[in-house]
Amino acid sequence: MASPVAVAGHLLLPSMDGDTVVLKQGPTHEVVRSNPLGEPIAASIAVAAGRMYIRGEHHLFAIGMP
Repeated sequence: MASPVAVAGHLLLPSMDGDTVVLKQGPTHEVVRSNPLGEPIAASIAVAAGRMYIRGEHHLFAIGMP
């Protein structure tokens, strides 16, 4: 099971359902969005060099600016 990751004032919560839920950090957590990847996510999200790397069941996703 993947661990939550804190990035730029948000918490990223990957799930085995294939969604990453983005919460705004603060006294009350507000759901900003849910991003479906279409395959289960069992690994924690890695953040490096301005990108997020998400390992799904079949693919490695790199999300960020070039």
